[in-house]
Amino acid sequence: AQYDGLTPLGRHLAALPCHPRLGKILVLGCLLGVPGPTLSICAAMSVRNPMLTTQDTTKRAAWQAARTEMVEEIGTRSDHCVWAHIMSEWRFGDMRQRDFCRKLGISYERMCSSMFERKHLCESLVQVGLLPSSFLWNEWDDQDKVPDWSLVRAAVVGGLYPNVIHVERSVPRFQSTNPGDKAKWMRYSVLQRHYTKQESMSYPKSLNLHPNSLMFGQDQFHCPWLAFYTIQHTTKLYAYDVSEVNPFALLIFGAPPSFNEHTGQLEVGGWARFACKSGKQLLPLLQAAREAVQAVLEKKLEDVKFDLSSSKELKACVELLRCNGLGYRKPDPPLIERSWKSSKEADEFDEFENEVAYMMRKDKEHEDKMKDVWAAAKKIAEG
Repeated sequence: AQYDGLTPLGRHLAALPCHPRLGKILVLGCLLGVPGPTLSICAAMSVRNPMLTTQDTTKRAAWQAARTEMVEEIGTRSDHCVWAHIMSEWRFGDMRQRDFCRKLGISYERMCSSMFERKHLCESLVQVGLLPSSFLWNEWDDQDKVPDWSLVRAAVVGGLYPNVIHVERSVPRFQSTNPGDKAKWMRYSVLQRHYTKQESMSYPKSLNLHPNSLMFGQDQFHCPWLAFYTIQHTTKLYAYDVSEVNPFALLIFGAPPSFNEHTGQLEVGGWARFACKSGKQLLPLLQAAREAVQAVLEKKLEDVKFDLSSSKELKACVELLRCNGLGYRKPDPPLIERSWKSSKEADEFDEFENEVAYMMRKDKEHEDKMKDVWAAAKKIAEG
């Protein structure tokens, strides 16, 4: 057959019904052993943002406090990881779904839409052989396990490349705990590429982090690079969702890295830079890791039943991303203690319900509600 120019990763992405960057997140999530959180993240990014806004300062402060608590609970600086945690709590948590949405300021209807999108993406991954057919049922058995957020973040960062922002903190004039005040001292920039794709014509362009981002007001990042998905110019140029970069995720899943001997830095795509005096010795190892990932994807194309966990090279890459190259990592967190639910309440979302039946039921509820409204109005008019 004639070569069509697609890489093994490109062939997997071509089989997924979503944006290529979201598809890459899903594929990397399956490779790294965290398909559940990445499915939730991509489903949330495929529909309208479920986070609500309000002009009510009291309600907004309560929502912000609840959302900040969720960020601190997972212990990672990432909008996307928090979305995955929110969806997990919405599905398996002890709180009623509607009460959970009221607490965090989330749209219940948009959460339902994202759950249907999640189901569709899961079915696509099952069809290409990246997930077992019983995956959705297995998730209910493993609902008490805490995912490795460093691997989830690595999959997100690798999938979103080259959407990378540089962040730095200027010297604040005064100390404050207010997120708005903290945001004033943060400086964000993105590489503006020229339409001719000439590197010499590219330049850094300043932008802002949108207040609706869960990382708004965060001024303590371990890495000065952030990955983003949505960027839009309204009153200013805003990034709406960001995740702190895992350096090895960019080096393995991004553009081929190079070493600048003058600055002693590893460079990715002429934009992201990481200080590493021994970078020249590290390049062959990074290249071997990149080739191992492509080899696993190629084997999966040749044999759909190929077990990803059987690849020793892929396991080495997973451990590298898990410990961030340090050779050690924190112990696994304890299991989540949940109260067992025998059944869902009538007004709660059932993710195993057919989507057409769900939409027809919602239409019927809306129709009955409008009939009651018209009947009440007619009674008032007559009486």
